[in-house]
Amino acid sequence: MSDETAKYAPHETSVSYVMAGVLKRNGMPIAALAEVLDVERSRLYGLIDRGEALPEVAASRLADVYAALHDDTGGPLKFLVRIWDRELPGGSLRSHLTAPLIDQASVAVALDALRPAAMRAMHQEDERKARPERETSPAGHLTMHLEAGSWPGWRT
Repeated sequence: MSDETAKYAPHETSVSYVMAGVLKRNGMPIAALAEVLDVERSRLYGLIDRGEALPEVAASRLADVYAALHDDTGGPLKFLVRIWDRELPGGSLRSHLTAPLIDQASVAVALDALRPAAMRAMHQEDERKARPERETSPAGHLTMHLEAGSWPGWRT
């Protein structure tokens, strides 16, 4: 454990650990969470994988971000982050989450505006995953055999 990690009480680390784990499990990409907390991704992986503490400012921001986002369960966070640069009347979700002080009300308004698009994207991805794979056509089989050099008599 580093000297910086030793400064923090185990309780602070465990609370941050739980909050970061819940956000990650709900679909928040580590890179986006690191950007919002203004820390390196390795710092977040240290928290999630080894229980290392975050700097005090980042731990405080994590609590604010968690309060704003923890209700978006089931994967929408991944899709919200994909569209978080979309301009909204009060500013983008990214701008609200990376602001020096996170305004919960502004984040809530941005989430409400983006949630329908995120849910549509999530359902479209689910539909794509549920589609059966298409059968390979005879021409496709011929191409695969020729590329692999396994078509009988192709060198005649």
